[in-house]
Amino acid sequence: YDGRAHLETFETFVFEFTNWVKVNDLPEKFQMMAMKRFLTDKAGIHYMTFAAVDLKKWTVENYLRSLFNHCFPIHFRSQMRAKFNRCVQGNRNTREFLRELRTLGNRLPDIGEVQIRLQYWEGSSQYLRVEWAKAGMDPETSKLTELEVAAERFEMA
Repeated sequence: YDGRAHLETFETFVFEFTNWVKVNDLPEKFQMMAMKRFLTDKAGIHYMTFAAVDLKKWTVENYLRSLFNHCFPIHFRSQMRAKFNRCVQGNRNTREFLRELRTLGNRLPDIGEVQIRLQYWEGSSQYLRVEWAKAGMDPETSKLTELEVAAERFEMA
C-alpha cells in the first residue's frame, strides 16, 4: 500500500496483509515487523517514522488505524456518512442500490442493519415504497431481507 487516500486500495491492503499473516501463521510479535514489506511511498515513510522506532508500542489494529488517519482526509468518515445519508436508488436496480448501502455501512462502524434498512426504504424508488406498503411492509418492522426479496420481485413484474 502506497498511502493514497483510496479506500478500496487501503481495504485491499488490509485484507491481503491479514490473510498473509493467517496463512503464514505469523506470531503476533512479528506481525508489525512484517508489515513494512507491504508498504511503500507515503505509507512506508509513515511506518518508518512512527512504527519502526518502537514496534512494541504498536498492535496491527492500532497501527492500521493510525495509518488510515494519516493517509485519509480528516473529514473522510463524515463524507462517507453524508454519502450514506444521501444515497438513493436512482436508475439502479434494487440489488445494486442495496449493495452500495451495505458497502458504505460496513465502512462506518456505527451504521448497522437498522440504519441500512431505513435508508434502503427512504432511498428506494417511490413505486417500491408504495408496493412495500401495499404488501403490509414498513421500514420499522420489516426485515431488510424481506424488503430486498420483495423489491426484486416488484422489479421483475
